[in-house]
Amino acid sequence: MKEDEVILQNSILKQGVQVLLDQLTQYHGVLLEDRSPRDLKEIINTKFLKICHNYISIGQNEFELLDKDAGIIGVLPYLIHYKLPDNFKDIMLVHRDVLLQLQISKHKQLEGVVSLPSMDTHSLLSQKVLLEAVEYFIQKIKDEEVYTTALSTNKKGIDSKVKHLQNPWSIYANQFDIILKQFDTINANNPVIEQSISVFKELSKNTELITSQIITDSRTIINEIINSLSKIQQIEDKEDISLIMHALEKIEVKMDTSINHQENFTLIIEDISKNLSKTNVAVATEGGMLLEKRIDIGKAAKKWLDLNILPEVIALWDNKVELYAYGKHSILNLKGSLVVAKNQEKISSYISESQLFTSIEEVFNSSLKVQQELTANISKKMETEFLATSIYDQEEFLEVSLQSSLTHYTTDTNNFFTNWKRRFTGFFGDVNIAYDQVVGANINDTIDNATECIAHRMFKEENAQYDMLFLNKNFLGDHFLTERSNNELVFEKCLSHWEKGFHKSVLIVGDSQSGKSTFIKKVIKKSLYKDVLELVPESTITFQGRKFNTTKNLKNALQEIKKFSYNSKPIIVLDDLEFWHDKEHSFLDNIRAVIKFIESESDDILLVVSISKLMQEHLDHRICFSISFSTNINVSTSSNTEILNAVQLRHGASHRKLVDENDEIISPRQFQKLVYRLCKHFQNNLGNVLQAWTFGTSLTIDNKVVYKESALYFPDFFSNEEAILLKHVLLYKIIDERTVKTFLGKRYTNGYESGLKRLVNTKVLVREHKGFLSLNTVINSEIQKSLIYRGILK
Repeated sequence: MKEDEVILQNSILKQGVQVLLDQLTQYHGVLLEDRSPRDLKEIINTKFLKICHNYISIGQNEFELLDKDAGIIGVLPYLIHYKLPDNFKDIMLVHRDVLLQLQISKHKQLEGVVSLPSMDTHSLLSQKVLLEAVEYFIQKIKDEEVYTTALSTNKKGIDSKVKHLQNPWSIYANQFDIILKQFDTINANNPVIEQSISVFKELSKNTELITSQIITDSRTIINEIINSLSKIQQIEDKEDISLIMHALEKIEVKMDTSINHQENFTLIIEDISKNLSKTNVAVATEGGMLLEKRIDIGKAAKKWLDLNILPEVIALWDNKVELYAYGKHSILNLKGSLVVAKNQEKISSYISESQLFTSIEEVFNSSLKVQQELTANISKKMETEFLATSIYDQEEFLEVSLQSSLTHYTTDTNNFFTNWKRRFTGFFGDVNIAYDQVVGANINDTIDNATECIAHRMFKEENAQYDMLFLNKNFLGDHFLTERSNNELVFEKCLSHWEKGFHKSVLIVGDSQSGKSTFIKKVIKKSLYKDVLELVPESTITFQGRKFNTTKNLKNALQEIKKFSYNSKPIIVLDDLEFWHDKEHSFLDNIRAVIKFIESESDDILLVVSISKLMQEHLDHRICFSISFSTNINVSTSSNTEILNAVQLRHGASHRKLVDENDEIISPRQFQKLVYRLCKHFQNNLGNVLQAWTFGTSLTIDNKVVYKESALYFPDFFSNEEAILLKHVLLYKIIDERTVKTFLGKRYTNGYESGLKRLVNTKVLVREHKGFLSLNTVINSEIQKSLIYRGILK
């Protein structure tokens, strides 16, 4: 390259770079001054985006000139196309992330989730991040300019650096364009969320007005009746009786014309939520991606209010109706007594009798107290949970809790269970395939496939000797127990601290068949602790030489233990907490009894409780359940190595050769791959993998074990009613016809009765010796995945 060409190119480089540096320096000066969150957003959207467009314009112009000039790379395109794009993309992503976070901060402040000082602090920290990024990029440009200038004077020059490389500008330009569109998306979301916040506030305000009006109406009626009661005690002549009776009649008329606020609340929800539509909202960023949620905000808000607030409003209204009914009955009695008194020659004898009616005031005050508690609960939920900005949380937007009563899920199943968000979890692809394969299939064919799958997996007498090594957890002994060293260490530390006088309690959670019961037995036995008592419902318990019978009342059972524990420090095991409930004793009351017992007795009594992960999540949404325990141990998953050892140990105990369907020996490496494949499919659930191993194995007459991976899958053929029943079984482990009838009443015959029979006939549900129905363990995993896919479970 000639000297005059080098000078010319260096001149072009300085001119092109100087424009960019001048803009960045000016922008840097703007960032040096303290800016409000609003100003900072405006600066990003104007000044920084102007710099972006300028950089892209320079790069595109140089790229087009290269096409005309036979592709010879000069100093400016080399710098803009090869050396700076990665750094420029980084600074664009930093600004994009800051813009989104500023917007989230603003929205949360509008909804009262964060304070103004916190928002200002966040803005200052964001400005500092931008300032550092800009300073770094300015220095990078200067360094690269020096390097490029020096390179251009070299004998080989720039050509030696790029002659084997394709110009990357078109790829970078496309990436820059995508990021600029992400800026537009973030800005476009702002009015959508602000409108949502406004509507949510309007819904909260109307809810507060309705609930406060119900209390106001009740209080007004109570005051007027009590006022009449006080006048009755002050009757002096018969004219007073006529005035009191007239006042009581006016109260009756007022109660008859009371507005139904329950209906008003439903209409308001319907009307106001129509102002919110389905939209995509940017909620987070991850590298170059802008993560969005597709949300029907109005529908989600209505759904949440229907399941969380409407039942409370109905309870509030019902209490008011009962109060009015009692008031009318009291007025009827008062009027009858007043008529009798009016016909008497003397009324003094009635005055002493009228004092009996003052007990009415106690009933009224008790009813009003209940209303105030319900209103306070509604207000708290609306203030802390009903938030438009919860869309930015990782959890589902306005997530609806799993209620213990089936009736919550039957009034509008399609609405409640709309799967408006799919979770990107490990099983998603497997369930999609299985589900999509049967969506359009004939229902009879689908049920046949399901029956064939269950029949293939069910216990077979000819394989009993081998299968029992994997399925039986009672007779094998300690040698077959799987190591869970980390979890065991956590338990040992907890036990050690408890023995030293600290308040301790242990919660063991896990998915179905993950080995919760086995883990408890192992750690208890390993601890060598002698005073251990397993508390089982409807059984006879012997403790400290005394016997007592348990019902489904957990509070009484725990109190019996407390009564006789003064000479010992026992460990109490409550395995499968879900079984502690019946018609007389609610599950929630028993849970509260456990929590209260932990709070008062956990220094002298160590409570070890096991519960399914599904039920734990359900309870955590309703009450402070998990955090009530000092130690939480999750045994849902085991490592690949632990599961492989468990399978190898059991197969080794059979003393049989493992072969494939072609009668060829399966090598250790192949054995490992087969087990790891099952681990992946069943999310490393130890029990499911051990069980699944038996699905693919069969014995031959020459004492070999043939392994053939099953191609059968269990299809989702369930109706909405059947899915709801299965959900209940997954939560509570058992179900029976009487329970379903009690929950559903007349609706039992509309789909649920036939659905329950079909689940039993297809052996999806199997009947136990006590008459209860439980989920067939061979399809437990698939059922749970299907319900999650549908949106019925989390």
